[in-house]
Amino acid sequence: MAAISLSYLTSAVNARAFLRFLLSSRATRIRYRLTSTLTRCGVFACRAALVAFLGVLLAFSLASKLFIAGGVR
Repeated sequence: MAAISLSYLTSAVNARAFLRFLLSSRATRIRYRLTSTLTRCGVFACRAALVAFLGVLLAFSLASKLFIAGGVR
């Protein structure tokens, strides 16, 4: 019984310390850096996907024009 109450007390202290950390300004800075990094990576990934998609569209449009021009000659 004493071991159970001691482990419960330890977990309660750890939970309280963790909650205190989450509400601290250091944790706020960490969350801000993480979110801004993820946002920048997300924007970069979206731009890269858009450029790749436009490149594929350009390649298909040029390929069809070159194929038609080659067939006419």
